[in-house]
Amino acid sequence: ELQMPGLVSHIRSWAERWKVASLHAACFLIYAATYTLPTLLPFAAEAAKATTQREQLLMWILVSQQAGDALGRLAAPRSRRRDWKNHLRLPSVVCLICVFFAFMACAIRPQELGQRLGFRALLLLLPSMSFLYFFSRGVLVTAMFLRARDLSDSREEAERLASNMGFMGQMGALTAN
Repeated sequence: ELQMPGLVSHIRSWAERWKVASLHAACFLIYAATYTLPTLLPFAAEAAKATTQREQLLMWILVSQQAGDALGRLAAPRSRRRDWKNHLRLPSVVCLICVFFAFMACAIRPQELGQRLGFRALLLLLPSMSFLYFFSRGVLVTAMFLRARDLSDSREEAERLASNMGFMGQMGALTAN
């Protein structure tokens, strides 16, 4: 019997093992990206020309970060029912990846962004990107932890899997820093 660290003991099939390993990897990657993003935000805000504009832009980016995460957690699918919330996962993955790399590009070349867009456009674009990233993150993290509950009939096993997922997320955050 193949043993994997953090694997729920009742999981025997390769398909179930793949699901658990995927949840662990996804937690690691999402938390690594999420803890990297705040280091990019001040560089992206450098696109604004004046110091007060940069401060205002960064404040709205951070406000939209909090709003996006909270609303994303509320919008996450809670059950196996077929409703619109179950269709949020794939778009959330795509959005999370695209917005992360867009912020990287903004952080690498903020002067070009500032030359192409005025302050009002930046004030709309960057906070919107922040909202979309953190909304997607809220949907995905909540959906993953709820999915972990469905992998086991035992409450203790589900709690162990969720705990291991949390550990992998923290390792992703630590690695990013």
